[in-house]
Amino acid sequence: FDTDYEGKARASLDILEENDFVYVHVEAPDEAGHTGNIEEKIKALENFDERLVGTMLESLDLEETKVLLLPDHATPISLKTHTSETVPYLIYPGDQKAGGYSEEIAGKMSTGVIKGYDLMKRFIRDK
Repeated sequence: FDTDYEGKARASLDILEENDFVYVHVEAPDEAGHTGNIEEKIKALENFDERLVGTMLESLDLEETKVLLLPDHATPISLKTHTSETVPYLIYPGDQKAGGYSEEIAGKMSTGVIKGYDLMKRFIRDK
């Protein structure tokens, strides 16, 4: 759970100085799901949002930047293992009008289940 969120943000911003794309992986929410610890999972998600995403968004030119946020799979704390249900994703800017970002909303999205390679095509294509 001890992830250097700000370090990941700074390293990602440095990469974007010379590259058009950066991929950032954070394991803390997944690990909290494996332990079944709801407090740690909430803390990990809040840290991800504030300390990594927030730090990056403060520094990026959002007129010139696209962002795709998603987990690589679900790890419900009740099961403590990976599952195959639909995961939420967010493309900014995008045409999604889901009204939020959660597993429940993901299950109701009109896009339905989307394969990873199709999601990446959509991310690259959408304006």
